[in-house]
Amino acid sequence: EAFTGNTLPVAAGAAFLSHAHAARDTLYPALNAATARLARAFNAAAASLDVPATLRHAGSMFLISLGPAKPRRLEPTLQRTAMDAFVVSALNGGVMIHPDLTGYMSAAHSDEQIDQAAKVFADALAEIKADGLFAALSHT
Repeated sequence: EAFTGNTLPVAAGAAFLSHAHAARDTLYPALNAATARLARAFNAAAASLDVPATLRHAGSMFLISLGPAKPRRLEPTLQRTAMDAFVVSALNGGVMIHPDLTGYMSAAHSDEQIDQAAKVFADALAEIKADGLFAALSHT
């Protein structure tokens, strides 16, 4: 039983784990490829816009970083403002992302949805650039 005493979530979890194990030869490579595709599109958009932003991934997990590539002390309020602006812009475009700019690809994401997320993320980067947040981050 789960913490709630409801056996349905336990049964659903067990069914998924059985499916994931049976499909492991195709499921995980497809998830990795989908996440790599999103990373390529995001990083190409950042390069095209000439903004310091990257999307790194490991398997189906990804992390978006805004600001200079070299680690240094950024003013926390400014960094948080840029991250919040990205999250709001993405949400306005129909993509929900964690406020810490972390995410996960799932087998439920279609190629069309990945393309849409890449476009929404590129638009968010352009919006943040237009607002001057990247310039502020680069000069902190």
